[in-house]
Amino acid sequence: MYSNISDIVNDVSDSICGNWSRVSHVLKSRFSNLSATSLSEVSCDVEALKNLLVDSGSVKLDSVDSFIRKLAHKTDHFVADPETLRAMRKYWSDLTDEDFGQISGRRSVLVNVLTKRYKLSRDTAWQQVNNYFTR
Repeated sequence: MYSNISDIVNDVSDSICGNWSRVSHVLKSRFSNLSATSLSEVSCDVEALKNLLVDSGSVKLDSVDSFIRKLAHKTDHFVADPETLRAMRKYWSDLTDEDFGQISGRRSVLVNVLTKRYKLSRDTAWQQVNNYFTR
């Protein structure tokens, strides 16, 4: 899936940024010392987020990269049960069985599929995905 380390970094950054509202909610719930203001200041900047987590004492320097990857993975997943997939088929009627096979319960992959299938920008696709899961 990844051809080099920069692809992994880009995927993590894309997942963190695209799922920012979920990411910030998880972080506020887990680390009471992180304020909404401090999180909004770093927003989608993964390097700034790493610094915030280390500087606040929330995560140790030697484990911050691993923590960020796990956080991206956790916030990117959704349960792809039959009911969810039926609802998604109604919402995005042009998606094929092959598309759904690719998605495999990952929001970032859904965004990739939407950008190709509907010719959307990444920002618009992320907005649609986030709107879909918060309705």
